[in-house]
Amino acid sequence: MMEPDLVYDTNRGVPMSPELKVCLALSHYGGGHFQRVSGLYCGVSQYAARQAVVQVTDSLVSKRGQFIFMPTVTQMEETSRRMFERFHLPKFGLAVDGVQVRFQDAPRKLPGDKHPQQYWCRKQCFALNVQVVANQDYFCDIDVGWPGSTHDARVWARSEVKQYLEQQRRFLVAADSGYPISEVVIKPYSTNESAQDARKKTFNRRLSGLRTVMTENLFGIWKRRFPILKALRTDFSLSQKTVVATAVLFNIGRMLNDEAPEDDPLDVDEVLDEEGRHLIEDDAGSVRLRGQAERDRLCNNM
Repeated sequence: MMEPDLVYDTNRGVPMSPELKVCLALSHYGGGHFQRVSGLYCGVSQYAARQAVVQVTDSLVSKRGQFIFMPTVTQMEETSRRMFERFHLPKFGLAVDGVQVRFQDAPRKLPGDKHPQQYWCRKQCFALNVQVVANQDYFCDIDVGWPGSTHDARVWARSEVKQYLEQQRRFLVAADSGYPISEVVIKPYSTNESAQDARKKTFNRRLSGLRTVMTENLFGIWKRRFPILKALRTDFSLSQKTVVATAVLFNIGRMLNDEAPEDDPLDVDEVLDEEGRHLIEDDAGSVRLRGQAERDRLCNNM
């Protein structure tokens, strides 16, 4: 699959084999090592290790469309059935959430219109705010283009996947309280609303469980499998590509029924933090009202 992207036309200089390049890149992603250390494992220099990592990363990114894609109607029907059996909430075929992917230090080689301070996030570190749309098995869409300081609602409002999903009304998308509610995107009731209503509190608990299965659990497995995501050290462009490349590998592993890594102590990025976010109200009041009506209908029919 990747060999044509990694093979040299000649044997001049005794180039690394495609297999060795893939092994080195996987060691780099899965160990979180410096490139020099990854190179030592394979008997090559730091420069050769970087070249191999760049080539493998570019190859994986070029195959993004083959492994990260929106599910079919049949697949979403199966997901919604499984989620209903478990959480008694109908029609949920997808979930959306943002995850902070950290830089070890201030990102290097940023585009001219960006400043490192834009990447300083609420968790007191430099990071990318990566938006992921997922079901219980796979990442279905990923957006790595936003600084860590950007609010989830803004990322969602400007994403292409929002326009795609909101054209249909057959399935719902689960989200946390940082997202604007709509006829398609359903978020929890506020603390004040649920405190006085046991039914709304139950709805929030079930929606939280559903979201955990469809996003938070996947994030935890993704970061445990690829520790490099806990401290990106490469330049900005390669760091973005690394996030996408590891997402592609994550989906490939799920398709091949690869076993999930053993649990680590909970990382701060995996802790739910719904109430601590500054919420942005949607200006489209009518859309919000229809979304609230849909949420009330789900709550009343539990």
